[in-house]
Amino acid sequence: MGLNMYHFIRRIHLFTGLLLLVFVLMYFLSGYVMIHGKWFVEREPKVSVRTETLNFLVDPSDASLAGRLQATFGLRGQSSSPEHKSDGSTRFNFVRPGTTFQAVITPGSGEITITRKDFGFRGVANGFHRLRGYHGGWIYVLWSCLYDLASVALILFGITGVVLWYQSTARHLPGWACLVASFGFTAAMICYLMWTK
Repeated sequence: MGLNMYHFIRRIHLFTGLLLLVFVLMYFLSGYVMIHGKWFVEREPKVSVRTETLNFLVDPSDASLAGRLQATFGLRGQSSSPEHKSDGSTRFNFVRPGTTFQAVITPGSGEITITRKDFGFRGVANGFHRLRGYHGGWIYVLWSCLYDLASVALILFGITGVVLWYQSTARHLPGWACLVASFGFTAAMICYLMWTK
């Protein structure tokens, strides 16, 4: 490998590592709170309920109705698929880190019951760890784009790290042992989770 190519790979390794730092720290902190939740003070969520009305001039689709609920009543967050109940009511859920909104539309009346739950630090950490999907507004789309960039950066970071390791040392056996052990453990965990009852 030429010297210029070596330095180019080093730069890729450096900048992908810097890009990954924020996401690795975020995942470590939020995952740590999820795994060791009992170490953090847990409080009951703060719940507030209010009743609103909304005029339905036409029969809207679920997607347009969810958007109208968010715009009219300030229900921020990512929406999930609505639940159509047997009594004719429809339930919409909106989630953002640390806060959930549930809007239940009573059939025939236009009356909407909105329940808001605010969680503490654990709820925020859990929500950040589970953010996903290209929906919910521009900030969630931007976050998902950054996730994808971080995924690409993680792959490049690993590949360039292997290349730099292989070029910088003559003793390859310890490195191969680490690679085989890590790949083997990952493969064993996947097989275990797939095939055990």
